[in-house]
Amino acid sequence: DRVVLEYFIEAVNNYPEVAGRKVLKKLCALYALNIIEKNIMFYMTHDYLSDAKANAVRYQVERLSFRLRKHAVALVDAFGIPNEILAAPIAINY
Repeated sequence: DRVVLEYFIEAVNNYPEVAGRKVLKKLCALYALNIIEKNIMFYMTHDYLSDAKANAVRYQVERLSFRLRKHAVALVDAFGIPNEILAAPIAINY
């Protein structure tokens, strides 16, 4: 996860368009916080996070998800996934 995050940060910092970079920074933060949230019990059990900080992580994940919702289509389109695959039954029923 750390290596992926480091490459993600580097790619965001090198992204040429300012507006796109802002969106990607939010997406990068969401990615990092999502990793922490998935492993939150580990961090709490080992006293890396207090209850208050764990709640703050959860709040920020929700906040960033809400803020990024208007960019969801553009972010998915950036992957260049063909419409046939997006319209596949497995994608629709999920």
